[in-house]
Amino acid sequence: MIILICLLALFSCQKKAEAKVLNLRLTGLQQPEEKTFFRTFVKLFEAEHGIKVNVIYESPLEAYDHIKAEVDDKDIQTDVVMLDTANLDKFMSSDYLEDVNYLDDLTDRTFVSSFDSYIKKGHKTYLALVSYDVYLTLINKQALPYIPPSVDVVRNEYNEIIEIKELSWQDLFFWAKRIKTETNQAKFGFPYGEVSSQLIYPLSGLSASVDDYVLPSVSSIGFFKAMSYLQDLFEADALSYGPAFQSVTQPTTLLESGDLWLSYGHIGPIGNVYIEQSEDYLITSAPKDKVTNTRATTAGAWGYALIKGHQNKESAKKWLTFMTDKEINYLYTTGLGGIISPIFEVTNELGNTPADLVMKAGLKMADESLVTLVVETNNYTSWDAVKHIYVDIYEDLLSGVYINQMYLDEKQEALDALLIKEG
Repeated sequence: MIILICLLALFSCQKKAEAKVLNLRLTGLQQPEEKTFFRTFVKLFEAEHGIKVNVIYESPLEAYDHIKAEVDDKDIQTDVVMLDTANLDKFMSSDYLEDVNYLDDLTDRTFVSSFDSYIKKGHKTYLALVSYDVYLTLINKQALPYIPPSVDVVRNEYNEIIEIKELSWQDLFFWAKRIKTETNQAKFGFPYGEVSSQLIYPLSGLSASVDDYVLPSVSSIGFFKAMSYLQDLFEADALSYGPAFQSVTQPTTLLESGDLWLSYGHIGPIGNVYIEQSEDYLITSAPKDKVTNTRATTAGAWGYALIKGHQNKESAKKWLTFMTDKEINYLYTTGLGGIISPIFEVTNELGNTPADLVMKAGLKMADESLVTLVVETNNYTSWDAVKHIYVDIYEDLLSGVYINQMYLDEKQEALDALLIKEG
């Protein structure tokens, strides 16, 4: 942040050209602290280029409806929209986006190809990537006295654990039970707030690790096994839950309060906790299943798309070039908790700051054999309704309902009812 402020001061002193405009819609970065963080990049861009940026925050559905109305009225006001891979296809299928292939001609940045099947059609690219994410494991060092001996660790000369090299789901669950037995406290669980729920994603990573699973599906053998593991933890009173977990969608506050010692979550919130208190935590990959030898995670990428027929073409291209610049992108991704940069020139030069170590942990997973579940929401009438089914199942488990296959088959029927019918 200090670097950003210094850069902002430098460019503010430069003589500005005649004022120009960029109209930008954001479907991400919705939290107050994220908006404050993002505003720094807007101000830096404005100071550097003399372009006034008008920012609108809204949901992907709201952005789609607004852009559709602009297209229908033949009055395109939006220049750029921030989208993720989960919501991009609807915009591409509606032919609302322009090719951003010109970025490939820039010799100072090279993009990962992992998401090409989601952001490209034919020879055209419709999203300028600025970040992507996976799920990681964060361990409070207070849990280390109870670590199972089968966990692969690195120790220093004082016999202190300084790195967890490999962790299985079975070891993680045994660890949670051991903590409960030794301390009479449950220190593992998932946030399950309903508004903007994120529970579907860690449960999907677990499900795809232990057996066959497609996102979303609740009657699959993978999801059934995942629920069986969690039911076993619940019956052992080793699964933490309650109002504090029911009121949030990310583990950040639960880690900070000490309600969680063992957490599997999105790289951004997990990374922010680690960055703030790296001396208190160890960060490592998502767990791998001992039986299947599979590691899995949900993943998604974020970027900027150009609206076809937009008015401020020069400003829009400058914005995409700016946000994919090596230095700017490093500040952006590390400032959001060490989410992963899609630009090789950034990731090839990472150091050992806490934010760099978070990104390295995510990259280590990407370099290994990994089952990656990329979210696509367009086949369902309401993705929120899909997510609520996962929350309902988890809440039923926590209320003592026995989760068997018949129960999950009934929930699958509710899930299938949300599919968009062809024709």
